[in-house]
Amino acid sequence: MRKMFYTKNQLKITHKITVWSKGFFAALLILFTASSESKNKLPAIITPEVEVQECKEGAQLIFEEGFELGELNLKVSGDRSNPPEVIQSETARGGNYVMKYQLSFETAHPYRTEVTLNKSGLLFEPQKEYWVGISTKLDEDFNMFHSFNDQGMIFQWHYHQRSTGVPDAQPLVGRYRDGKVYIQCELLDDYLASTPAKFGEWVDWVIHVKFDSKEGLFEVWWNGNKVVDWTGDNHQEERANGSTYMKFGLYSSQYRETNMGPLPKGQSRTVYHDEVRIAGKEGCYELVAPKH
Repeated sequence: MRKMFYTKNQLKITHKITVWSKGFFAALLILFTASSESKNKLPAIITPEVEVQECKEGAQLIFEEGFELGELNLKVSGDRSNPPEVIQSETARGGNYVMKYQLSFETAHPYRTEVTLNKSGLLFEPQKEYWVGISTKLDEDFNMFHSFNDQGMIFQWHYHQRSTGVPDAQPLVGRYRDGKVYIQCELLDDYLASTPAKFGEWVDWVIHVKFDSKEGLFEVWWNGNKVVDWTGDNHQEERANGSTYMKFGLYSSQYRETNMGPLPKGQSRTVYHDEVRIAGKEGCYELVAPKH
């Protein structure tokens, strides 16, 4: 067998290569391990700084929609002439798909593009607690220069039935207006909270609600920060049917022909939703919080 002989310089080079190789493969191992661990971790949520209520035993979701089938499976609100669309997005809050809503001068319906959860099993009954999680994103077109009344509801609770002589007020609304998103109960005089709109960024909402004429409840978290903690009368008990249902999308009544009319040419307003979850009174923040 032929023996190999090395000079001192060759031995130094060989030693450096050996050390480098060990370091290289060690780095690969660390990267592989970290990658494997990240894949095995549960989806992350934005955790509130202040401790929140834990789920009760047996808590389950009664509704979950992340649009991952890639198609519209929810009922379109109104005359259905301007339905939202489910689109693939690299920036989806969770998964690969989101729901997109848009109003413009060209859209068939000038002021509404929404979906509704108005169906049996998803109604919010009075005197009962519910937990809701939803992610919203207002696109950069909200930043377009304008001199008109610029507002719209991006999610809302609507009474199941109208009642003669009872004002048509929504008990809970997320309303965009001039650079901010306000949380509002239209039965009350003032907004419950004001939050930055964050154009082009996802915002995670968690809402704990009970509609009641005496012991009503609103708790709202915006990106993990509690912005509403309110109790009192938040319900029209004179309603023939006091149940409410949730709608989300974009509803801007000022674009009706009887008001200012459609958005001017060249203007548009685009909203996205993702990671929608609803639970009953046994639920909690962690169960419904948008995951990413």
